[in-house]
Amino acid sequence: MRTVTSLCLIALLAAVCAPTMVAQQSASKSEAKPAKAQGAGLQATLEKLEKQGWEAFKNKDAKAYSALCAPEYTAIFADGKPPHDLNSALDAMKQITMNSYNLSDLKATALGPKTALVTYTATTNLTSEGKTQDYQLAVTDVLVKHGGQWKSLRYHESEIK
Repeated sequence: MRTVTSLCLIALLAAVCAPTMVAQQSASKSEAKPAKAQGAGLQATLEKLEKQGWEAFKNKDAKAYSALCAPEYTAIFADGKPPHDLNSALDAMKQITMNSYNLSDLKATALGPKTALVTYTATTNLTSEGKTQDYQLAVTDVLVKHGGQWKSLRYHESEIK
């Protein structure tokens, strides 16, 4: 009797679970393609935003730079100073003349639907306090969606020597 009951229970579970498992497998397969397409779109979007940020800094365009930053924005620049909030970053922008820059090896990684990580290498030539210097930087930027727009939340650069 127990064997018959056990077999009936197994058959019942199989009948109930099989359609759910098939549906989950189908959903996983159908979500895989959009996720890859979304990854390509995310890469292009965030690459464009990073370049806009560097252009805004180079052109000393505080309004454009601010528009790319979340309200809680903080930045660690390779200046050895404590973290900058947005106002402090804008003050640094006034004191630095960026003569040229190049961004390479840009990689965007989704950390969730509203969070992403961007890493890349930046080479720059800038003038600060009357000195012109070249830098190679390892950059990490954490972006979040605010009001449907990607914004920089935490920017961090480290000098590569």
